[in-house]
Amino acid sequence: MKRPSPVFRLTAAGLLLALGLLLPFVFHAVGGMTAGNWFLPMHLPVLLAGLLLGPAYGAALGLLCPLLGSLLFQMPPAWPVMTLMLPELVAAGAAVGWLYRLFRAHTLPAVAGAVLAGRLAYALSLVVVINILGLTVPGVSSAWGAALYTFITSWPGFLVQLVLLPPLLLALKKSGLTNYLSKEKAIA
Repeated sequence: MKRPSPVFRLTAAGLLLALGLLLPFVFHAVGGMTAGNWFLPMHLPVLLAGLLLGPAYGAALGLLCPLLGSLLFQMPPAWPVMTLMLPELVAAGAAVGWLYRLFRAHTLPAVAGAVLAGRLAYALSLVVVINILGLTVPGVSSAWGAALYTFITSWPGFLVQLVLLPPLLLALKKSGLTNYLSKEKAIA
């Protein structure tokens, strides 16, 4: 199989970046401001970038989506949300691409591992921010309690990612689109 054109890869990355900026608006419009905390809409395009384009693109979109969203639309708010989302999405985007290759194109374990890696990066960032700056989370007594709270509140987003991404990737494979994006031979 011929090596894919960089134009296809960059175009796909640009489309996923645009989706990463648009999805939070949709979720906030339908479910209010807390919908983003529950359903993690910016994560879907980042994870899809890691699956389709590899760990480097996943990490790059994990950096660009929250950064550009915050700079252009104040969504997520720069402090503290965007600051905490950056390590989470970079870790998740890179991890899903790496795990997808490690598990030889088995999407579910790759997505599950990436979700955990990203949420752990978020939790560690939250612990650091709380301990260094002395911030508090209402109703939570410790930094580790706040980190655990983030796992609890985002379970619907995990569920959406685990349910939506494997069939979406399968549909993209069946359409032949992944043949234009993958650096390696298409996995049947």
